[in-house]
Amino acid sequence: MKRILALIICATLIGVVNAQVKTPAPSPSQVVKQALGLSKIEVNYSRPGVKDREIFGKLVPFDKMWRTGANGVTTIKVKSKVMFEGKELKKGTYAFLTIPGKDKWTIVVNSNTKNNAWAYDDATEVFRIDVKPVTSTEKVETFTIGFDNLTDASCTMQLKWANTVVPIKVTVNTEEA
Repeated sequence: MKRILALIICATLIGVVNAQVKTPAPSPSQVVKQALGLSKIEVNYSRPGVKDREIFGKLVPFDKMWRTGANGVTTIKVKSKVMFEGKELKKGTYAFLTIPGKDKWTIVVNSNTKNNAWAYDDATEVFRIDVKPVTSTEKVETFTIGFDNLTDASCTMQLKWANTVVPIKVTVNTEEA
């Protein structure tokens, strides 16, 4: 009888130890891919929610580097050379960071994909560009990176969260692969 009771207790304990409660990720990961001309762009990021918080200027401070999402650095991968607001980005995978501001955002691209906003190393910086944010009447609950206004050789990459939209002009030479 003691052996059976011991086996039941062991089986129960093993079941409890192995049981894991799954819950939704508070900031789920997302991969967005976009063909542009003869190139492809892939962005890998995490999507935090507003959750009744004041976002820009509070949760995400103005004029400080931000990882542009949650959980880890956002990365951008390009299949071949593309231009972001006229700045060249060669084939490869890069860290994609931002410095949000009231009147302008600075987009920072870095070749070190392990780079993060709180231990940034500008020695591996590829470029910085400034873009003007737009206030939207539509509130976006979950941080979103997407592509709009597609043509054969251009698109607008958009960062959207709360009532802020940050448009970034992306172009590609359709003669090059």
